[in-house]
Amino acid sequence: MSRVVHINSGRMMVVSDIQGNKKDFERIIQLYQVLKNHKKIEYLLICGDLVHGYPGYEDESFDLLNAIIELRKTDPNIIHLMGNHELAHVLHWNLQKGIINFTMDLEEKMQSNRAHYWSYLNELPFAVTTENGLFINHTGPSKALGGIKDPTYDLYLSIYKPHQWYQNLNFYREFKMNEDLKANFDKDFGLKIKDKAEGFLAWEVFMNKNEYEYKKKYSKVVETFLENMSKIHPVHLLVSSHIEEPKGYKIVHPKHFRVCTSYGASDDEDKKYLYLDTNTQFEDAESLISRLRPLW
Repeated sequence: MSRVVHINSGRMMVVSDIQGNKKDFERIIQLYQVLKNHKKIEYLLICGDLVHGYPGYEDESFDLLNAIIELRKTDPNIIHLMGNHELAHVLHWNLQKGIINFTMDLEEKMQSNRAHYWSYLNELPFAVTTENGLFINHTGPSKALGGIKDPTYDLYLSIYKPHQWYQNLNFYREFKMNEDLKANFDKDFGLKIKDKAEGFLAWEVFMNKNEYEYKKKYSKVVETFLENMSKIHPVHLLVSSHIEEPKGYKIVHPKHFRVCTSYGASDDEDKKYLYLDTNTQFEDAESLISRLRPLW
């Protein structure tokens, strides 16, 4: 199983951070199906964080999770990437923010058939590469995969090269999981693996805060990350989500574009998606602005 999906050709609707918002999810599916019926699009790419809602709207994560599982059974061109909120259920990380119990609220609803949901989330790809050199994922770059040294994972990444680790990561094998961990959430297990090199590395890759965390090192992180990922497929431009953007997008770096389709945009009129032709050449992040479309 490769964690990186390559798209040779076609047009793609790129959306992000739905976070349990059923109204926005249904709008996305409606737009995708209309465009597809008119032969104007081939792929829908959901860039992670489909689940875990925030105050201000009803959190319908469980319904969205069931809906995406069913939709993908008949439409393999709907691609759902791993976000940090999906990964929390795979690696038993109890995510909380103030009074919001992200992980446990959804775990309660999944419990009757948790192994089924774990198996779905466990197999989610991490990224999409395109023929025109785009690398699209949820979190963006990380210092671990972008050349910044840390004694916690340096030895580990000297054995498993960054692109190999990212492309081939098998959670079940790497974290020595068992069948009981598929069926039952164990927060103690999640805490223990974070203390190991492989768990520390996964946390850094999927939970970091990009430019806000790396600051002056950020340019090097982006450029080295793209160099490393080019060993999977030649890429020169990064598209991600993960962090709230009131305007619905941000040029984070000349080689890094962030899109915000649902949670994190100021209001409905600021929610954006990308309509991309995977064969059109985009030179830098700024050239993607013309490909933004309003969700509403």
